[in-house]
This record gives sequence, structure tokens and C-alpha cells, in this order.
Amino acid sequence: MFTIRNIFVFFPLLTGLAIAANSQQLQEIAATERPVCSERCNLAFRCDPYYSGPPVWTIIDGVCKLFKTDCLFASTNCHRQNSCLPKLTTTSQQICQTKCMDACEQAPIKPVCGVFPYVTVHGDRNDGMITFKNQCELDKWSCWNSKAYISVSEGTCF
Repeated sequence: MFTIRNIFVFFPLLTGLAIAANSQQLQEIAATERPVCSERCNLAFRCDPYYSGPPVWTIIDGVCKLFKTDCLFASTNCHRQNSCLPKLTTTSQQICQTKCMDACEQAPIKPVCGVFPYVTVHGDRNDGMITFKNQCELDKWSCWNSKAYISVSEGTCF
């Protein structure tokens, strides 16, 4: 017979077992669905997002994309290699900007916040944040203004 006391004793035990079982199932699923790549990239990157050199230009899926630094570009390529995706190659600003987003009118309005780190004339490090109507508008602005963002989050900037 179950009493309130028995339920309080056994419920945490049962939920813990259920969570452990689900965790094991998730690990098995992840192990079977993870692609096996011919070469792994084992490099560890510590990139300075405030570096003020020229951006790295590349084209991803037919759209121009900027990276703030060579380091961030190399880090992305390392992650792509581990996901069995082809490495990105650099291109010139002139070629890349022919692939900037032009029309974003059809994209749904889902505000995003882009982070554009910079160093002030006094040497202070700041994270400039700009809200855009959607990801398309962010990518369009970034491309045409030659300003690389380092992260994006859903919703408006605080």
C-alpha cells in the first residue's frame, strides 16, 4: 500500500532512474547519428573578438558572410571539419558583396540581436549590440557595411 511517505521516498528514486534511462538512450542515439569524419580537428582556439583587423570574407550556401578575425574563421572551419562539412574558403570583399542579401521583405519578422565588439579610442572594449527585424536583415547589414558580428541571439537587444 502506498502512503504519502512512501511516495516521497520512492518518487525521487523512480524519476532518477527514468532520467538515467533517458540519458542512456540519448547517448546511444547521439552516438549512432554522429557522422564519422575522415580527419578530426583537435585544435583549440582562443580568439580575441576585439581584434581590429580586416574581416575575413567567405561565401556560405551562396550568401556572403564575414568573420571578425582569421582566428574565428579557422575555428569555424575546425568545427565544420568535425561535422564532416567542407572547409570554407576566403574570397575578396568585391566578390563576396555580389552575394550579399538583397531582399528580406519575405522573411518573417523575428527580431535578433547582433553583437559587434569593438575597442574605443580610449582602449575600452565594448560589445556593440544592434537589433534587427530578422536574421536576413542582420546578414544584409553586416555584408554591406563590412561589419562582422560574433554572435546573434533571438529577440531584441537589452
